[in-house]
Amino acid sequence: TYDYGNLYTEVDEMLDVALLQYPIATLRSYAKEGKLSDQFLKLPMTFAQMDLLIHKNIESIKEEFTEDDQLALDAIEATMKRQSVGDRATILEFNDEEANKELVYSVMVDPSRERIIVGFRGSVTPKDFLVDASAWF
Repeated sequence: TYDYGNLYTEVDEMLDVALLQYPIATLRSYAKEGKLSDQFLKLPMTFAQMDLLIHKNIESIKEEFTEDDQLALDAIEATMKRQSVGDRATILEFNDEEANKELVYSVMVDPSRERIIVGFRGSVTPKDFLVDASAWF
């Protein structure tokens, strides 16, 4: 059985997943625009496959990414390596069809840690901020 870590470890890993939403959504957005391989849109995809795909397309990615995007790309690689104990952690679903207007989320499974993970992108669009603000009232 999986030995769950302390609260810090659990929260840190969940934050990693939340942070992955941004660069993955950016990669998928560029793929939808035809700027990157449509392989970024094919799911399910293991973290190992995503890492390989990034490395195979690194020149195209560097052409499209801004400096901030590049920092996000570095973060995605580091996070994927930390998250994938073994190479079986898999992105099953990534909903970003209306990323500029609606919620972006993913469903991942990590058999090594015996987890199903649902990750959400934080506030990016004006609608996100309105929904966040309404939660306070």
